[in-house]
Order: sequence, then structure tokens, then C-alpha cells
Amino acid sequence: MTISAKIKKFLVSFLLLNAVFFYAHAEILQDDDFGYFMDIPEGFQIAQADEDGFSYVLTHPNIDVTLVLKIYYGKQYKNAMQTMNTAMKKLSVKVTGDNCADIFWNDRDCAVANFSVKIGSPCYAWAVCAPCDIENAYLFAMCYTPQSSADITEQFMVSTLNSLYMNENYKNTVGIITKMAFENEKLLFSYIAFEGKDFSCSLGDADLDANIFITELEYSVLYLYREHNLWKEAWQRFYRQIYKDSYERLSDFSENFYKTFYPVAKEKNPQNPDIAYAQIVLDWVQTFDYKRATDARETDFTSMVEILYGIGSDCDSRSMMTAILLNYAGIETILLVSPSYSHAMAAVQNNAPGQSYTLKENGKKYLYGETTADVTWGMIAQDFSDASQWIPVTFD
Repeated sequence: MTISAKIKKFLVSFLLLNAVFFYAHAEILQDDDFGYFMDIPEGFQIAQADEDGFSYVLTHPNIDVTLVLKIYYGKQYKNAMQTMNTAMKKLSVKVTGDNCADIFWNDRDCAVANFSVKIGSPCYAWAVCAPCDIENAYLFAMCYTPQSSADITEQFMVSTLNSLYMNENYKNTVGIITKMAFENEKLLFSYIAFEGKDFSCSLGDADLDANIFITELEYSVLYLYREHNLWKEAWQRFYRQIYKDSYERLSDFSENFYKTFYPVAKEKNPQNPDIAYAQIVLDWVQTFDYKRATDARETDFTSMVEILYGIGSDCDSRSMMTAILLNYAGIETILLVSPSYSHAMAAVQNNAPGQSYTLKENGKKYLYGETTADVTWGMIAQDFSDASQWIPVTFD
């Protein structure tokens, strides 16, 4: 079975994990020399690091997964597939069409592999290889786990590697494993009608399955943190990973929505067209059919592509759609979530009057945006007004 077919099978046979683990918050990994980033799950510790900064081994104290990061640098490395082959030979693994595939991702030729390997004892691994922005430099990243643990750690490994992006320009793009497994082959079209205007937008034929897959994948990782003291950070990563996958898929929709309605916003409010446009977006998401999950083990989140196909949604899905559309238009918007209130809102950075949330990291004020009631920006129910109960999720 090819690895593309394998991960699609993995999609329809999902397992929710039940382990709980403990460790300090792991920031987004950033390599200043070679430019890559990884928004890895919480808890990894650096167990080994070369002095030259070319090689790192990270282990997890409660999930039996090891993350290996290695830079291959030199004129002898010609492309990602050859570099992947070099790395796998060192592991005594032979590259075949069944365990390794090439993929064009982040505007570069890359490789993805899925294989069994002996590292002390039999192990199961996922690996990716991608060229860095520095010539003749390639990142090899691998997650492995004991073969006996593969069934309960595969989601965690895929999520970890899928969080990679090769520089800041690709922060909000589809992950490398998702791109490999759900390659679009043709365009489909969705039609949107609102406030007397309509337009079509293109979607890839694999976008729906892929976006659902990411939502379920990341929920399986989030579920690990349900009793963890870093549950807030886990919630933030959950939404960041879904946003990362959705932003690029919705680019044509976001562009057409902007072209259709921003001129309307300019006419409505020439002095502050951004808030007028934000209100049009808010008005639109407030028309969505309401839907909530009934099982705590089921993700209570409608994927962004499902929304475009008319599937009902809850507050956090609507708020993320709002954030995607407004951030695409250059209007800074964050997500606010509150387990205490069992609610979520969007919040837009604008000087228009209304109730606002102050983000501690930058001191900016963001107007609350209620997506499940027919209200304007800056209006919030008194029951939801305690700012300390909101967790901010930023996407810049």
C-alpha cells in the first residue's frame, strides 16, 4: 500500500487517544540559521543537540515518540529525495515506491516517507525532507515510536511533522503530509449568495476530505490535554493548525468575497471601510445553520470547507471563518475561546466604538465579534464580559 493510500485509510479509521502527559510549554521551534519552523505539540524536550546546530533529538516524557531533526548541508545533496535516501540508508531502510513519495510543497520539491525501522528495537516512523532557503541545505525530520505503540501514537507523529513550514511566508499553508495524501486533481466550484450579490469560488476536489482530516487529527491530539495543566496552550495550537490548513484552501473564496463586498463597505462607511467590511463578514456568518457535537470525544468543530458546502456550524467554526476572511483582507483578527463559557468569538483590531478585548502580548484592543447572534462588532452579552475567561488565539 502506498503511503498516500495508507493515510487515507488512516482517515476513516480514527482512534482517539486517552493518555495524559505533563511537561512545560514548547514554543514554536525556529531555526534561525536555516529558517524552518515547527509548531509541535506541547511537551517535547531536547534530549540531544550537536554543537553545530545541525542535529537535534527531542523526546516526549509521556508519549513514546521521538522527534529527530537533522540538516544535511553540502554540494553532494542535490534534491530532497536523494537526501531522504541518504538518511534512510543510515537507518538501514531501503527507499521504495511503497514507503517514500515525492511531493511539491512550499514551492519546492520534497519527500515524505513512512516505514518500519530498527532503532534498538523495532520502531515505526514517519519522515519528511525539504530543502531549506540556503542552497544545498535540506531538513530531514523524523518521528518514530516503538512498533507496539504505533496504533496509538500515529496521529501525534503526523501532527508533529505536519506542523512544519520552511519559512514565515508559508506559515498558513497546507501541511506537508496532508499535501502528499490529499493532492487536488481538479477544481470544483461553490456558489455564494448574500445581500443581493453572488459569486463562485473554486475548491480542490480533495479539499473537503483533507480539511475534515486535519480537524479530526488535531482534535485527537487536543484530546490528550483534557486534564493537562497546559490545556490552554493545547487549545491554541489546535486552532492554529486548523487555520494553517484552511487559510490556503479558502484563498479563492476569500479573494472573491473581498472583491465583491469591500467596495460595498467603502460605500457604507468611507471613513472606516474596514469595520464596515468586518460587519458584512459578521452578518454573513451569523446566517449559518447551527450545529453542535453531542459526544465529548467528537470534535465540536465544522471544518471551513464544510461550511462552504452548507454544513451547519458552531461558534468557533464561525469565528475562524471570520478571522480567515478578515486577515486575508489585511484586517487583523484573532480568535477568542472560552471553555468556561463554552463559547468562542472573533475579535477585530479597529478603533470603532464598542466593547473590546486587550491582548497582553501587544497591548492592542480588539472589538468582540459575536457570531451566533444578530449583533454588531463591539456588542457582547454581560455573561461573557469577563476578559480573564477568554483564551486568545493569534494567527500573525
